[in-house]
Amino acid sequence: GIPALHGPSLRAGPAAVKALTPEILSGLWKSYRADEAPSDPELAALQKFMVLHGDMHEVWDRLLADPGTPLEREGENLLIHIAIDSAVERALAENQPPGLQALFSALVQKGFPEGDAFHVLAQAMQHEFLLGAEAGREMDLGDFFRRAADYCRQAMEQV
Repeated sequence: GIPALHGPSLRAGPAAVKALTPEILSGLWKSYRADEAPSDPELAALQKFMVLHGDMHEVWDRLLADPGTPLEREGENLLIHIAIDSAVERALAENQPPGLQALFSALVQKGFPEGDAFHVLAQAMQHEFLLGAEAGREMDLGDFFRRAADYCRQAMEQV
C-alpha cells in the first residue's frame, strides 16, 4: 500500500511537500493505472492533480519504470507542483487564509478560466513556500496571502 501522509495541511506550511516522496507519487500513479483510488483523502487529492496534469503523465509513466527518474522539468519540481496544487485546493475549500476565495473569485470574474486563476494562487504559494524553505522556516500564511494578492493584481493588470 501507499504510506499515508501525516498532516499535509496548509496550516503546517505545505507539509505535504516535506512528506511527499517520489515513491509515494509512483505508488499513486500505479494505483491510478490500475483504476484504484486511495482511501486517504489527501493522497486522493494528490492523485487527482497528477491525473489532471496531462502534460506530466509521461513523467509519471517514466517514474513507474525507473524510480530514479528526475522530477524536474524546465526548472520546475513536479513533486512540489502537485503538492502545492493539493494544498491550494484545500486552502480554497477552507478559505485559509481568509480572503483567498475572494482573490480566486476576482480572477474568475475578470475572465480568467478557473484553472488559470487557481494556478495564479498556486504560483504564489509555491514561491512563498520555496522562500520559506530557503530561509529554513515554515511558510507564513500572511506572507502567502500578500503574495497571492499581489500576483492576482498583476495578472488582472495584464488582461
